[in-house]
Amino acid sequence: MPKLLPAFIALIVAAASPAFGQTNSAKTALKRSAPATSNPVKLPSTDTLAKYSKEPFDLEDKALAPGYAGHSCREIVRKLKPSNPQKDEFESSAAYAGRVAHLADDIIYGNITGQSVVAFAAERPLISLTYNADTEDARVNFLTIGSLSTKVGGSYVRSALIESQSTDNSEYVGENSYGKKVAVRRTSYNACAVAFANVDSITRRVALPTSFSFKVPAIYARTLKDSIGVLYVGPIKQPFLVHYGEYMKPTIDSPTELIYSGDAIVIHLSKIVLYDTTTGRILDTTEF
Repeated sequence: MPKLLPAFIALIVAAASPAFGQTNSAKTALKRSAPATSNPVKLPSTDTLAKYSKEPFDLEDKALAPGYAGHSCREIVRKLKPSNPQKDEFESSAAYAGRVAHLADDIIYGNITGQSVVAFAAERPLISLTYNADTEDARVNFLTIGSLSTKVGGSYVRSALIESQSTDNSEYVGENSYGKKVAVRRTSYNACAVAFANVDSITRRVALPTSFSFKVPAIYARTLKDSIGVLYVGPIKQPFLVHYGEYMKPTIDSPTELIYSGDAIVIHLSKIVLYDTTTGRILDTTEF
């Protein structure tokens, strides 16, 4: 369910800055001055596929099934990764194309192949809903949480964090250049994300939406507060998988260090769908 989590608010604010992960002030820059005390957390076993769709997403659908959860990010990564689908720098383009050609038609799970249109539901979408009862206008403010610099081929593109699992929690004492010390909480996450091959971070020719607007009766709007979901939809594209990484550097004022590392599935972003996760009703859509 959507929540305005403080850590994720801090993460997206930091990510919106070109200097994400860096600090401009020596007064706030921290260095580690004491060993971390680690409390590793084991990853859960592979997600069950029971709740996920086993059919490609139909771009013409006007409504989704009740409880629709999209496709499994973890399972697609798990099935694609053994094929090493990224091009090696010592591999010719022709050799690479021949080596991965089978992935387009290979079954990943259910009826999903390496060229299917897939939909990924963000695990913790950053959403706020406002409603005007007089006009029955609903407005959803929305931010895509994810890296601004996921590398796909020779380009840096936007990506969205779909799910993350904490793998390590630790604390250490950080110190800035003036000798001020603070306890820093460090959390590492194993991430599964989706990278948008057509949303370049440098040129910004394609912009991701930050709000949706639609009309709904007040009696229905009341039920939406905790059931709004976001789907990132598009066909899987080469190189299929890329590395995903994101980092939030701790400061004196915000002594939290967040590290995300994992894989991102590459798609051509066709649309972002705002929907009711309970009923499957599509509330609004942005197409690309």
